Amino acid sequence: MIQAENEDLAIRKFYVALKNTDKNQDERKLVIQNFLQIFNKENNSDSDLNLSKEESGILKELLNNLMKKL
Repeated sequence: MIQAENEDLAIRKFYVALKNTDKNQDERKLVIQNFLQIFNKENNSDSDLNLSKEESGILKELLNNLMKKL
């Protein structure tokens, strides 16, 4: 239950930060890069989000596509 709440909080923080960047592309890239760093720790036991390798891959692909659109 706590893990799900941590994941939800991380996604909400990302969404709010992304919305607050307005149309500043540099700020958007920073927000996305910081969000990706959270999920880059897929093999790290200290990670707040314990995603499976498949889930991490899907999320990375989604965010990489988002970065390309910026």
